[in-house]
Amino acid sequence: PERVHYRLAKRDHQKLLGDWGVTKKVLLAEAASKDREAVLAAVNAFVLLRRPDGLDGLAELTRTRGSVALAEACIATRLAPLRKAAEVWAGRNNYQVKSDGRLVPKKP
Repeated sequence: PERVHYRLAKRDHQKLLGDWGVTKKVLLAEAASKDREAVLAAVNAFVLLRRPDGLDGLAELTRTRGSVALAEACIATRLAPLRKAAEVWAGRNNYQVKSDGRLVPKKP
């Protein structure tokens, strides 16, 4: 993980993409974490790198094992596939997506 973080900090896209398997694994693990800042950083990194398989993996993670933090981060990207994945997760988990991108529990 440290090498991926270092490369992200240096904005070394070539090395991140050159070692894509490791990069993707680290970013998906961080997107699934309970640390809101790590989730946001991972989502932003996927968007920055723009690898279709990375964005697809992030969307799948959001749909199947998401969290409020992950769903809100995906909505904030304004990328349709990530927003849709977040909306699917929110619906399955009894959350409503507000117009500002926040998720709030649905009222019974």
